[in-house]
Amino acid sequence: MQIITVLAILLASLVLFITELVPADLVALGIMIGLILTGILTPEEAIAGFSNPALITVAAMFVLSAGLLRTGAVGFIGKKIIQISGKDEKKLLLSILLVVTFISTFINNTPVMMVFLPVILGISYQTEISPSKLLIPTSYATIIGGTCTLIGTSTNILVSFLIKKYGFPELKMFEFTPLGIIFAVAGILYIFFIGYHLLPRRASVTGYISGDYIKEYLTEMEIIKGSSLAGKTLYEAIIKKYPEIKILQLIRGEEILWTPLPSLVLKEGDVLLVRGSVTDIVSLYNKNEVELLPDLSSGEIKFREQDSTLAELVITPNSSLIGRTTRGVGFRNRYGVTVVAIQRHGIHIREKISQIRLRLGDTLLVLGDVDSIVKLRDCEDFLLLEGIEETVIYKDKAPIAIGIMLMVIVLAALGFMSILVLSLLGVMLMILTRCIPLKAAYRSVDMSLMILIAGTIALGTAMEKTHAAELIAHQLISIVGFLGPTAVLSAFYLLTSFLTAVMSNNATAVLLIPIAISTAASLGVNPKPFILAVMFGASADFSTPIGYQTNTMVYGPGGYKFIDYVKVGTPLNILFWILATLFLPYFWPLK
Repeated sequence: MQIITVLAILLASLVLFITELVPADLVALGIMIGLILTGILTPEEAIAGFSNPALITVAAMFVLSAGLLRTGAVGFIGKKIIQISGKDEKKLLLSILLVVTFISTFINNTPVMMVFLPVILGISYQTEISPSKLLIPTSYATIIGGTCTLIGTSTNILVSFLIKKYGFPELKMFEFTPLGIIFAVAGILYIFFIGYHLLPRRASVTGYISGDYIKEYLTEMEIIKGSSLAGKTLYEAIIKKYPEIKILQLIRGEEILWTPLPSLVLKEGDVLLVRGSVTDIVSLYNKNEVELLPDLSSGEIKFREQDSTLAELVITPNSSLIGRTTRGVGFRNRYGVTVVAIQRHGIHIREKISQIRLRLGDTLLVLGDVDSIVKLRDCEDFLLLEGIEETVIYKDKAPIAIGIMLMVIVLAALGFMSILVLSLLGVMLMILTRCIPLKAAYRSVDMSLMILIAGTIALGTAMEKTHAAELIAHQLISIVGFLGPTAVLSAFYLLTSFLTAVMSNNATAVLLIPIAISTAASLGVNPKPFILAVMFGASADFSTPIGYQTNTMVYGPGGYKFIDYVKVGTPLNILFWILATLFLPYFWPLK
């Protein structure tokens, strides 16, 4: 009975992870509670993941990466190297791929992407190169770099510690680097010669007025008292003059019209939910016929024309704004700017903009005076996308931060002490030398990821305890086992890659590691290649914007569509699958 319960919880978790109906960290909490209530795990067993060395090490690596990036060392080096390429698009692309892949080998890929995103947008704007040709390659480079070393991505660290409880030694810093280098070379060559040509060429975020592609935003407009639009039909008032603006719904009192007809006569106080380009939205607003975001107090977004400006913000992975509404955040009081529109990957959002809960990767169009916009550079809740120089907070500490990171890498590679101890030592030194303030260190840790890892570790423990992992392993073997161990290994990598494309890479790794080990045991072969198949498969997905945070971050700024990731990333996934099938048994023989 318990094995059925565990499989039911596993299935429900997969559905929720894939559909994103509930935040992933909340799903993880639900897993722990469900396993306790069903008696499968004791409370101590369910929360044991929070004390897992992998969790502590991943958190420490977030702080080390933040300390290194906060000094400006990575941004400065990366930007200077990239700028050497000048306006040659292919040369710039190759520089980005090489630099970002190398840096991501030693620094968690998410903060690396946060540093390079505004840098690349700025260079794109200056050189008139479409950022859509550069941002997906940058994201892919951060992912590829992470496959080369133990600390390249949190997934590698997690797998290294997870296998200890099964009696296997921790992975060494450069133990799987040879295969990682093969992946990196193949990935860079594919992106440069093939993937680049599959990418769309769309206008930059900061240069939205020029180019063929116009980024669309969602916003609300209220027909104000005395507006000349009142008494006119929707066609006469808006559709005829602004054909590119799409009217999604009209709210009149308690009545909501989902598809308002062009012949509908507008009244004062009508609220329109519209989608359109920045140019059209601002043009209509400047006619003084409508008020943007009617939930705000009257006059709240009235700025002197010569001092006001528009800017775009992208919500970052560790932002405190995620899950909150624009109205609840209080942008005007908190930041001195007003959110006038939201862009979310082209999703058709049918709800009032002020009630939309913000998500990772949302792009906000804000209106404010120049001084307020400039102050947004230092905010850690979002990235300011205006092609400006990144703010370097502790520039004089850069050599110290680099030295601390090198110490961790070298001593870990030499086996001087555990990566857990070294990472904690590095965090302490970063704080003591003031490379990063204590509060900023706490903020750099992605708590939602910590909860997700702890919850999935609990599910992995339950699968092992009830022998559900063995059952799934036997089923997998029954399907492809007749083709031999290499075919099963190949299928395992493919399964991992597929699950990573639609849910968290860390959750995928935690859930599949016990199954991988059980499968190898059932086949009577070396479990190491199966373990690494899960690790590499979970560390390298390119086919969707949701499998990796870096892919999500560039979704909006690059003006991409879901199909762009599928077209460019799927062949790369297949290439890595073929390479894994060929080289995993070569470097780590099955027998």
